[in-house]
Amino acid sequence: MHTTTLNRIRRCHPCQDGWHTLLTGLGKTEADDEPLSFARIVEINGLDDALWATRSAPEYDKDWRLFAVWCAREALRYTNDWRAVAAVNIVERYVHGVASQRQLAAAAAYDAAAAAAAAQRERFLEIVT
Repeated sequence: MHTTTLNRIRRCHPCQDGWHTLLTGLGKTEADDEPLSFARIVEINGLDDALWATRSAPEYDKDWRLFAVWCAREALRYTNDWRAVAAVNIVERYVHGVASQRQLAAAAAYDAAAAAAAAQRERFLEIVT
């Protein structure tokens, strides 16, 4: 089970609303060093805050990155763009240490180019319709 602590989260400067929600949900008034599971953070604050809180547990960086890869793979079912699949594959290989920084940069460049192309397509459709 992946855990952090309130003190570790506090050192990352959480937003006041999310911090208050977390403390209240835990029945606490101040930070401590008691292990706190990310599943519990999801239950109290939701996924967005739990993902934000992952910065308080860098020892799990590989796991967080593999989770991001899993999320990307789930989104791939909505596209038939082989370049997006290739980019996610490169990111996963990089996380496992078998792709280079150069290959990762190429995947990021594809992502930026794909976003620009999508914006151009939308703008073109606005103009012609």
